[in-house]
Amino acid sequence: MYKNILVPTDGSPSALRAAALAKKFLLAGVTEKVALVHVTSLSKELGLKSRLMPVAVNEKLVQLVEGAGREIMEKTRAIFTDDGLEVECLVEFGEPAEAIVRLARCRHFELIIMGSWGLNKIKEILMGSVSDQVIRLAKCPVMIVK
Repeated sequence: MYKNILVPTDGSPSALRAAALAKKFLLAGVTEKVALVHVTSLSKELGLKSRLMPVAVNEKLVQLVEGAGREIMEKTRAIFTDDGLEVECLVEFGEPAEAIVRLARCRHFELIIMGSWGLNKIKEILMGSVSDQVIRLAKCPVMIVK
């Protein structure tokens, strides 16, 4: 049994299937708590080439990006709340794989269930997918849902 499960979401079909699986675990008593996280990389959202952020980022722009993350979170959260289940919802900023692993470690999540986030094949070969990076970096088990 896993007491705490972390489900990263980007709103993609595979991420929603991962959330649906976590819901089944919650309903079956396999877990006691599920937390959802959406990680927003401002450099990706703003189309910046560098991982270094500008010193001054317009606060309104940050709010817009965070709002988009919350919309994705609400779409995923509905999978649970439609059946009256409680889930914790988190929106984080940073590089997705690093933020997911850091959160799992700091909050003592025992399992990460995530979708196989889609990059195109060339990018995946060159960079690896977020799910590949999480598998390599995480200290807890990671379940990938296609």
